[in-house]
Amino acid sequence: MRKFLIVAVAAVAVVAFAAVALAQGADTATLTTKLTPKNAGTKTKPTNAKLDLSIVNGNTKRTMSALDIFMPKTMRISIKGMPMCSNLDVAARNCPTSTILGHGNAKALVGVNGPTQTDLTFDVKAVKTGNPNNGGKPMLGFVIDNGGQQFLAEAKLTKAGGKYGQKLHLDVPPLAQHIGTTYNGLVSLRTVLSKKKGKNKLVATTGCKNKKQPFKVVLTFIDNGVTTATKYGDTSTSKCTK
Repeated sequence: MRKFLIVAVAAVAVVAFAAVALAQGADTATLTTKLTPKNAGTKTKPTNAKLDLSIVNGNTKRTMSALDIFMPKTMRISIKGMPMCSNLDVAARNCPTSTILGHGNAKALVGVNGPTQTDLTFDVKAVKTGNPNNGGKPMLGFVIDNGGQQFLAEAKLTKAGGKYGQKLHLDVPPLAQHIGTTYNGLVSLRTVLSKKKGKNKLVATTGCKNKKQPFKVVLTFIDNGVTTATKYGDTSTSKCTK
């Protein structure tokens, strides 16, 4: 009987350890990036490029509050010379096709802190519009729309360090995180950015180092009653040639 109990306790311990390891391993993010064309430009002759970026969240119980995307020194994003969509047209869902700088989607689960969850998909469009919090100064904005509710999130571009040239910071609007005490959990998101207007390029490559363009993402999550506040991320590279 004693031998049986020892074996049983050992088995329970193994199962418990495996469960903990699985829970810890779930806190991951998978980043995939593709920058085209592979043939990169130079500082004096930048190449018009398209950035396709996807993130899959490992723990869909977590509610994301902010996203940071670090981009290679040999690539830059600029809204200079890009066509604008006015705040009124953004609010009316009436931005002309010519003003759309990118598209994508964000998938979430509604009610991650409750007994049941439902799928929710946001359509995401990138536009150049006036910053309502900064006197209408032009900004790169992401319009997040689920067909009922619509939000405008500012993308802040700043300098990054090390092998990264720019950092794009995005705060997730509070109502996209939760409504009242019902929280949304991030499943995945994808964005494709590309636009050329005359000589101006939204995304441009200015070189290629070691045959790859490095990217990094950091996801910030809040305490939603089910999971605690934390950060995690991932890195990725896109092949390139000179």
